[in-house]
Amino acid sequence: MGKIKILYYGFVTELVGKTFEELDVSEEKTYTLKSILNPILLPHLGRIFFLVNDRPAELEHPIRVGDEVKVLPHIGGG
Repeated sequence: MGKIKILYYGFVTELVGKTFEELDVSEEKTYTLKSILNPILLPHLGRIFFLVNDRPAELEHPIRVGDEVKVLPHIGGG
């Protein structure tokens, strides 16, 4: 077993009720970003973006033991 750390920012912390979590996962199983997401986030996908190990990631991005996922609100301006 290993861990994946997920950090939440902005309004996302209010949705999930925490600022971070660590998932215990099998090192032998293949995961995607979508497969590890809290289901409460799915209706809000248009308002958030993801970084995996500080690099932008899409929902089908592979996730491995030891990865750090950041879930952030989109930032707008003009």
